[in-house]
Amino acid sequence: MRQFLNKSFLILYSLLLLCPTNTDRSFVVGFFLAVFTAMTTFFFTSRRYACSVLPIFLVAAPFYPALFLFFPVICYDLCLYRILPLFVLVVADFLFLITSSATDQILYILFGCITAILLEKHTSDYDQLKEQYIHTIDDQTEKNMLLSQKHEALLQKQDSEIYAATLQERNRIAREIHDNVGHMLSRAILLSGAIRTVNKEESLQEPLRQLTDTLSLAMDNIRTSVHDLHDDSVNLKEVTEELTSSFTFCPITLEYDMPITVPRTIKYAFLSITKEALSNIIKHSNATAVSILMREHPALWQLVIQDNGTLQSPSATEGIGLENMKERIRKLNGTITFSCENGFSIFIAIPKNKKEESDL
Repeated sequence: MRQFLNKSFLILYSLLLLCPTNTDRSFVVGFFLAVFTAMTTFFFTSRRYACSVLPIFLVAAPFYPALFLFFPVICYDLCLYRILPLFVLVVADFLFLITSSATDQILYILFGCITAILLEKHTSDYDQLKEQYIHTIDDQTEKNMLLSQKHEALLQKQDSEIYAATLQERNRIAREIHDNVGHMLSRAILLSGAIRTVNKEESLQEPLRQLTDTLSLAMDNIRTSVHDLHDDSVNLKEVTEELTSSFTFCPITLEYDMPITVPRTIKYAFLSITKEALSNIIKHSNATAVSILMREHPALWQLVIQDNGTLQSPSATEGIGLENMKERIRKLNGTITFSCENGFSIFIAIPKNKKEESDL
């Protein structure tokens, strides 16, 4: 836009110089040649085109005096396309103009040429600064995006470490309860049972029975709490990675795209099905590659286990293990599909349960 305004100003300046000039055929030809050269170099922004047109203009100037009036535009193009050697022709044309005729417009033409050179330099400096500014903004935006990604990665890593520490603490508490409180309750139950056996007084039979029942109930509650803590402390990703790393039958790949916290029912369903599927591959398949996909979608949990082997027995798709898979997924209101095309694959989709997500 600035280039267009600069050229328009210089063409208007040249036209004002042309107004008091006596026009004849040579001036008309020169005028149209000058306007053609000035406009085409603007629309065809090619240095090669400018190098082919501008020398013709400068060579034709002594034959068509009107061309001298458009020298400011030509000087602007010479600076714009950095065709500096052609300024030798400009100087030669000026010397020819001075020696051939004393014209009172030569100072105005010279002033226009100097103005054109300064305009082009100012515009080039402005464009260069603008480009540097845009590059700076782009670099800053890219750095901000990288910093944002690193910050998000650090937060995710921190959440993972906190979650892992939480699971370890739950395991520790479960072990402490099982090893200490559980053993003491077991000892108390045995002692109360022994006392009831050797006791001969009828008045103490009922209190001792109530004590034994209370201790047994406490023992059951302790077992339930320990089991719940242990179940919550299982990390689906770590356990799945352990399963794949210990699977040596053939190469296996795991694609895990699940959140840090997974509902307990989903967690144990996926783990048990994965174990059963890997066991079936060892028993019934000659696969050379296995892939496991665990992924969370907005509305469902997905598990896909696939191998490239061929089934050795038709009953492999109707075994007890696969029936157990179907039953487990049915209880979770999910769907499970088996396919024998290009190997054997298990596709599982379980809809999300709002209650389970709220309990996480």
